[in-house]
Amino acid sequence: MLSEGARKGLLYWGLQMATWGGYFSLAAVGMYARNPQLVVLAVWLIIMLGHVGGSHALRYVIRRNGWLRLPGLKLASRLLPAVALLAIVVELCVTPVAAVAGIATYQEQISLYWLYVIASFVLFGLWTLCYLAVVRYRENEMRSLRLEASLRGAELRALKSQVNPHFLFNCLNNVRSLVAEDAEKAREKLLRLSELLRYALEAGMKEKVSLAGELHIVEAYLELEKLQFDERLSWRVVADAEVRRAMVPPMFVQQLVENAVKHGISREPAGGEILIMATLRAGSLEVKVENTGHLVEPLGVGFGLANARERLRLLCGTNSELRLENAAGGRVAAIAEIPGAA
Repeated sequence: MLSEGARKGLLYWGLQMATWGGYFSLAAVGMYARNPQLVVLAVWLIIMLGHVGGSHALRYVIRRNGWLRLPGLKLASRLLPAVALLAIVVELCVTPVAAVAGIATYQEQISLYWLYVIASFVLFGLWTLCYLAVVRYRENEMRSLRLEASLRGAELRALKSQVNPHFLFNCLNNVRSLVAEDAEKAREKLLRLSELLRYALEAGMKEKVSLAGELHIVEAYLELEKLQFDERLSWRVVADAEVRRAMVPPMFVQQLVENAVKHGISREPAGGEILIMATLRAGSLEVKVENTGHLVEPLGVGFGLANARERLRLLCGTNSELRLENAAGGRVAAIAEIPGAA
């Protein structure tokens, strides 16, 4: 069975030969009808191979120099001169072939050289556009597949995180104890738990949710955790009405808060405070979750945020960012930059 790389190679060369071969076969048949000599077909075969080699060399240059990652204008500023130079070089190699084969004179070929260059420039330009379109399509397809896989994995991890036996045991045990003291409050906490579970189950079916909805479920989560931590846990949310309309990945802020509780508050004998802040800056959303504690592992190693960082990259692009750092006053801050969230 062929490897993935071998299949891609066969597909690429198959398309190369099919496109260039189809075009030059039609041209060769037309020339052969006017001059029925086998040498005419041989000349056009050489010309075709020259263009195949030229387009393959251009593909190598594009991939070797990372041009596919460039924005439109920068990519065009490199491709146009590259295609023009390629057309000149290829025609320098193949234009004399007809004269060598005796089906045209050198003078005729020299007089038509620049016309051939223009024709090759157009052909290589069209080839380049098709190549870029295929690459972009494959990248988008792979990105969609990775995103789908990431979301499915994130859904399972979110469910494991929110519906794990330890969390349910603590929460339900605390609610049961609360029933005898304050039945109304116990019912309120059960409602919060129901909201949290429903939100977690539905999270995997959405790519983005409003920050307002995310913050609502975060506060439900913190209220349930407060049953366990009591006065050791407090929190504040700073986000105005405009910011709350921004869109974020589901369970993203909740995951930052959960890590703040698990790796910050729970390790402090006196507990501490969680501060959730969200601000808009030039069309980007900054979400900051601060908690009492100290960052020991560099860049959040061991904090379980790798999945959150990857989901953020896939959903919001490579310009998004999630980092952990020590903040003033003996606190740790998880800071997410989400472009285009507004």
